[in-house]
Amino acid sequence: MKRLKFFYLPLTTCIAAVTLAGCTASQIAAPQTVVQSGAIGTPSAVKGDLLYVDEGYRSKQSQSGRVAIYTFPSMKLVGEFQVSKPAAPPAGTTGMCSDAHGNVFIAGDYDQNAAIYEYAHGGTTPIATLSDGNYDANDCAVDPTTGNLAVVNYVTGNTTANISIYQNAQGNPTIYTDPGMVNYLSCTYDSSGNLFVDGSTSGGIEIAELPAGSGTFTNITLNARLEANGALLWRDDLLLIQDQRAAAIYRVRVSGSSGTVVGKTRIRQKAPTTEFDYVYKGEIIAPDGDKKGAGRVGIWPYPVGGNPTQVFSVDKIINPFSVTISQR
Repeated sequence: MKRLKFFYLPLTTCIAAVTLAGCTASQIAAPQTVVQSGAIGTPSAVKGDLLYVDEGYRSKQSQSGRVAIYTFPSMKLVGEFQVSKPAAPPAGTTGMCSDAHGNVFIAGDYDQNAAIYEYAHGGTTPIATLSDGNYDANDCAVDPTTGNLAVVNYVTGNTTANISIYQNAQGNPTIYTDPGMVNYLSCTYDSSGNLFVDGSTSGGIEIAELPAGSGTFTNITLNARLEANGALLWRDDLLLIQDQRAAAIYRVRVSGSSGTVVGKTRIRQKAPTTEFDYVYKGEIIAPDGDKKGAGRVGIWPYPVGGNPTQVFSVDKIINPFSVTISQR
């Protein structure tokens, strides 16, 4: 069974209790290479922003890895495809992200053999495929200052959790590891190229920062208690940290190794353990359970939260896993 993409911890667990002042990263060149690259596939002629919704992993593998593309905010279906290697069964998708050019990156999991697929805006055929080795990718983010692609990897088999960073989203990645981190869940870059990650340690939840140009992680001490961590996003000079069990999003101002909560957004969902995934133009966009054989995606006002202003069914995506926006 595929793992759930969050970690539950006792109510007494508190990020502020993390005592490490920082974690030294191990940085080595990995032997992974570009598996596939080619000419840009024929993208959809649709212009404007597009919303991608993926299926994730299902018990019936033939139904895994499906992705639907919608115009945003009008929600018109304009494309569908399935993530898979040639001559391989469909992948279980485990996270999506996009860059400033509208390219979308989708992590495909083949049971301890991950690949990252890149799609042009509106395209349904990969324009490149990156190997992530014998790991299990969990999330990705693109550095707005360099175009570097960061992929956080979950521990699998005999491998350790780590972060693969691909320079300009291509070639062989550099691997970074945080000795204190057991598993990574999510990642995001700020506007200056600093990478934030969250995950679990032997003592609880941890938020850490890999400053731009550095190989050493800094633990972020938060003045709030998380029950179960979730997605991270950087928006409007704030780090957004999701607490999945509390169905809340903390808005955090980071200064050095300290994070101060300046606001909290609560959202009401049919499926409160899903990730909020994306905040765009004053709206939170996230999967919101399923209904009569069709998955649902909800939209909430940000930062107000509360009940969704819109919930819509997504074609053929029974169990929506994550969303991202391709801006154009």
